[in-house]
Amino acid sequence: MFSFSRSVVVAALLMPFLQLTVFSEQTTAPAIRPELAAADQLYRAGKFAEAETSYQALLKTDPKLIPAQVGLVRAMLRQQKIDEALDAVNTALAAQSNSAALLAAKGDVQFRRSEMPDAEMSFLTAKKLDPKEVHAYLGLARLYRSYSLYRKAYDELQIAHEIAPDDIEVQRAWLAMLPRKEKLAALEAYLAASHPDDEEETKG
Repeated sequence: MFSFSRSVVVAALLMPFLQLTVFSEQTTAPAIRPELAAADQLYRAGKFAEAETSYQALLKTDPKLIPAQVGLVRAMLRQQKIDEALDAVNTALAAQSNSAALLAAKGDVQFRRSEMPDAEMSFLTAKKLDPKEVHAYLGLARLYRSYSLYRKAYDELQIAHEIAPDDIEVQRAWLAMLPRKEKLAALEAYLAASHPDDEEETKG
């Protein structure tokens, strides 16, 4: 009798955990919209004008789609449309002020406008909102490097590399910071991957 009662108690205690496990196994990450994936591919291929058009089309159907908003801002920056990029990111942040991705994108715009203190604040705020927002670390690494604060730049880049070692932008920045002896293997891995084929991205 005691053994049966104990079994019932154990089963009752385990049931919530078993249900949670089943739910976790059945839950998958939401799929990326095909239109967004296509726009991202255009961006990665260095077709920034076409990517901009694709992101704008996406935002007409879903004005609060953050990945499309961020993609639009970065596509504009690649085309030197800095003022347009600032307008776009400010408009997006007006509706979603706590988006780490948008704040990191704003930091990129501010950096291009040489607004260094503001850029640093945007990156730091993005990092605080989402410690895994890789572009916040990349932005800080770029900013600190421009000040010749190489140790701080390396620390930020190292975190970015730990978060997203397969990200092409992270790989590129990481490659630039590696000691000469380690660059060859990293360079081979980088060249084997797809990355934007534009002058700004590929010049050494």
